[in-house]
Amino acid sequence: MIDKITALDNEKQSLLKQKRQLEHELNKHTIKELSFEQVHSILSTFSKVLPKVVAEKQKDLLHTIINKITVNEGDSPDERSLKDIELFFDASIKNNFVLTYDKAPPD
Repeated sequence: MIDKITALDNEKQSLLKQKRQLEHELNKHTIKELSFEQVHSILSTFSKVLPKVVAEKQKDLLHTIINKITVNEGDSPDERSLKDIELFFDASIKNNFVLTYDKAPPD
């Protein structure tokens, strides 16, 4: 009986370790870089759609995709200019995103 309990305890520990590893893998963010052409195409389409959305939703959408804005330093507003905008499309935020990159594997 003790051997059976020991074997089950060892199996439990092994399964818990495997569970932790799988949870770690599932929690990793998958990031795929896009080419300039792909980003340009996406943003061109985005700029056509954005004006058709109500103002409050536009703001929410922009807050969702803009990760960071960098401005050049200066003493007056004329000297400060936009230096960089970093975008990030996080598909895990809402369930209504559809991931459409890459090809489906052959059957």
